[in-house]
Amino acid sequence: MDNNKVVLDRTIGAMLRKMKDRQPLTKEISQIMLKAVQDNFNTQGARIGGWPQLAKSTLKEKTRKGFTAGMLIRSGSLLRSISARASNDEAVVGTNKKYAQIQNDGGTINRGARSETFVRSRYVKGSKKGKFKKGGGTLGKGFTFKAHSITIPARPFLKLNDDDIKEIENAVSKYYGKNK
Repeated sequence: MDNNKVVLDRTIGAMLRKMKDRQPLTKEISQIMLKAVQDNFNTQGARIGGWPQLAKSTLKEKTRKGFTAGMLIRSGSLLRSISARASNDEAVVGTNKKYAQIQNDGGTINRGARSETFVRSRYVKGSKKGKFKKGGGTLGKGFTFKAHSITIPARPFLKLNDDDIKEIENAVSKYYGKNK
């Protein structure tokens, strides 16, 4: 009977230590979430229900400019900005890009009417054609833009699917000594 008490005391002691120091668990969870978000980009959202197709105008622009990457990947800046961090109390995956929320959740951007004058600062003729002048430039053309709205459909990338949740649950069970 004393032997069972020693084993029980050790088990409870180990579990209490793990409950107090959760950072190894939260770090593993944050890495599971990070991989899931990266997979969402790589599959164009297929693993979480799929993303809406690009507008015809966007497809035409991508073709004209020679972009071959999938949705939400022009420069790769958004995907590269995704990061994970963990503390004793939380596991977080996110981005610092201001436009990420509207890409993830969708929404409408309302642009007001405005006028702008563009200034050119380059040589146009002679041997310096295409090179930039030092200091200042010539006054360019003025343009007026009408007020308009841009609707961006939701393409959720910061989302977990059922398999991701199950993987997190398994990590928690494993950490606390329960094997499924």
